[in-house]
Amino acid sequence: MGKQRNHSSYHLRRWIKWCFLLVATIALISGCNFVSSQRNSPQKSVDSVASSAEFRTVHHVLGETKIPIHPQRILALSGTTDLDTLLALETPPMAAGVDPSYHTKNGFFPHFNGKTDGIQPIPTWPKPNLEQILQLKPDLILGQRNYVEPVYDRLSQIAPTFVYENAIGNPEWRVVFREIAAAIGQSAKGEQVLNDLEQRLSQLKEALSKQNHETEISVIFYWTENRYVYSIFGKRSFGGSLLEELELPRPSAQRFDALSQDVSLELTSYADGDIIFLLNYSEPEEVEKLIENPLWSQLKAVQNNRVYRVNNIHWYTPGVLAAHAVLDDVERYVLGRSGSSDGARSLER
Repeated sequence: MGKQRNHSSYHLRRWIKWCFLLVATIALISGCNFVSSQRNSPQKSVDSVASSAEFRTVHHVLGETKIPIHPQRILALSGTTDLDTLLALETPPMAAGVDPSYHTKNGFFPHFNGKTDGIQPIPTWPKPNLEQILQLKPDLILGQRNYVEPVYDRLSQIAPTFVYENAIGNPEWRVVFREIAAAIGQSAKGEQVLNDLEQRLSQLKEALSKQNHETEISVIFYWTENRYVYSIFGKRSFGGSLLEELELPRPSAQRFDALSQDVSLELTSYADGDIIFLLNYSEPEEVEKLIENPLWSQLKAVQNNRVYRVNNIHWYTPGVLAAHAVLDDVERYVLGRSGSSDGARSLER
């Protein structure tokens, strides 16, 4: 009986000792895990802060959007002012929208001067292909309101979408430039780019003043959709607003505060001036028909061989690069000295 008690007591002590070791082991493991979690928790907080800092909220004309601070795959959906702005900021997008009927024949706009190498053109006119955009995996989409608004909700599901007002017909187009520059975190660079443009405008204005230029500048566009009218550009046109800044006089019929006005071919006097910039889009053969019209030959600028055919794109669509192309035309054909653009040629008669 005594041996049985001793035997039971022995097993009881072993069992208590085993339980003690088990509890100690569990406590030790729990303590290590706690220390590990404490060491890792600050790192998790840092990672969380870093993750939230990769985006910032930007307001635009259709609301607000969380935009990557450093977007890597930008889509310039409109392929106009948005693409011009990105190229001027030396931040080319990975893709840009194009009108297939124009791009197939002409490529990107000529005033972009070879800055579009590596940019994928995607047909987005008359409406974008959302499936193609999804496959491109953009991390930021830029586009003008009148084009983007109908599909904004669906575009926003693909990527953060920043929408700007159409700058055409708005002399305050620089506001749009600044908005896009701010959206991609390039405000400082944007101001530098604008300052360079302002400096050139100032220098050109001074040069024109020294030559006492009272030359009236006519700006017309022959609308190929209707062979019986042409359009004269007013003060709110992009090219017209730049001529205003240069204080170059316009014919009295073109001093209206609007984008443009359609005029019948019989009213050729509305087109006349000391110099005519004849804007051409993509059908030069139709412009040839205009200048063969007998009424055309009555114009003073025609008789003095001062009609110059220039590209409609940069006179019509606002942007910094477009502005420099307009100034190239003014410098070449009004001052008579060479600019840097090759987009214009004289209409020799």
